[in-house]
Amino acid sequence: MSDAKIITLADLPTAIPAAGTDTFAVCQSLTGCGPEDNLVQMSLAQLADFVISEVPSYRYVSQIIPSTQQVPLVNGTVVQLASIALTPGEWLISAEVWFKLLSGNAANVQQLGAALTDQVNALPTEPADNVAMTVTAPANVGVGTILPLTSLYVNTDVDINYYLNVQSNWTSNISMAAYGKIVGLNR
Repeated sequence: MSDAKIITLADLPTAIPAAGTDTFAVCQSLTGCGPEDNLVQMSLAQLADFVISEVPSYRYVSQIIPSTQQVPLVNGTVVQLASIALTPGEWLISAEVWFKLLSGNAANVQQLGAALTDQVNALPTEPADNVAMTVTAPANVGVGTILPLTSLYVNTDVDINYYLNVQSNWTSNISMAAYGKIVGLNR
């Protein structure tokens, strides 16, 4: 009822008798109430049911990869860290990746990257409405690096999967892993 107008008791001169304190006069027109519109008398329970039926429902989905389930990385290889399944509708999705240096010299890590995409094991090569990406050249990954990805709006008519893909590049013997999360909110 986002287009409904709010009316006050002053607007309802005789809509509800004084004895009907547990009832409300409600205009059920989605375009708003005018002087000629009929008002419906409802009990508090009926009014609550009516309002709840008009409130949009939200759906939340996520996949969280904790540090105890970190995924090993291979130099220069794109790895799928997590994924979520989206049903038809409008979604806001976001993610973050936590990189961890397991062994080696942090100064040899050249680049860390992460992407939200509908492509399996791929990083985008161009900006687009259906992808979000973050890349960094860290100064010291020995203490860990967290890459947040910007929220991404997805409007789909079909079921679709979105993936959190990651990649790390280094120059010498290093062992790295990643963990993080991908989340989606639908209304």
